[in-house]
Amino acid sequence: GRYDLVILDTAPTGHTLRLLALPQLMENWIRVLDLMLEKHRYMTSVITRRRYRPDATDAYLEHMAADLGRLRALLRNANSTEFVPVTILEAMSIEETARLLEGLEGYCLRVRTLVVNRVVTQRECPYCEARRTGQERYLEEIKGRFSAWNLVLVPLLPQEVRGQEALERYTQAMLDHEPPPLPPHPPPSSPSPNLGGEDRRAREELALAQQQLVLFGGKGGVGKTTIAAATAIDLAGGNEGKKTLL
Repeated sequence: GRYDLVILDTAPTGHTLRLLALPQLMENWIRVLDLMLEKHRYMTSVITRRRYRPDATDAYLEHMAADLGRLRALLRNANSTEFVPVTILEAMSIEETARLLEGLEGYCLRVRTLVVNRVVTQRECPYCEARRTGQERYLEEIKGRFSAWNLVLVPLLPQEVRGQEALERYTQAMLDHEPPPLPPHPPPSSPSPNLGGEDRRAREELALAQQQLVLFGGKGGVGKTTIAAATAIDLAGGNEGKKTLL
């Protein structure tokens, strides 16, 4: 309740799915403790010959059960919580994204948008052209396999995304589908095409400002941290008076 919006940069897929399983595991653990506590309640009643009065242990279990209930309700509330998978145009990342989406469906988490990071758009050098050509088949695979979700394609930037200014340039590239402004004296490059195509603009597709909890997830190394940080800066700047925690 101290923050209006919490943005969570999660661990890689396997750890994140285990994290999402934690509420159910803890509820089972509490049920086991409650069954064990029944013996204590019975023995106390027999020894004292009076009705059992709940003690600190009972209060702890009730408190934990209530917290877990609120957490489960929050995660499953589509009006409050959204999970945004992040992937790149590589075979292993695509397969892991499919596994993540399958797992998220089992936890009833809302997923509307899939972010495809590091899309190569420059064509002027042999390396860039080779990377771009190699990505084409994976991009077509993603469009086919994940057609049920909005796709946000983010271009590969020519510099490291580090610091607030770089994150703001990255945000522009991600949310506006426009070539990012470069630092002074960049290496010459051709302009990036509009990655949005006929799709809705990414700012409308993500539309996370009304949520309370946003989780970014995916394979290790796909750019979850960068995207979470860029999104947090953008939403914090556009939501004056609201507290955002990354």
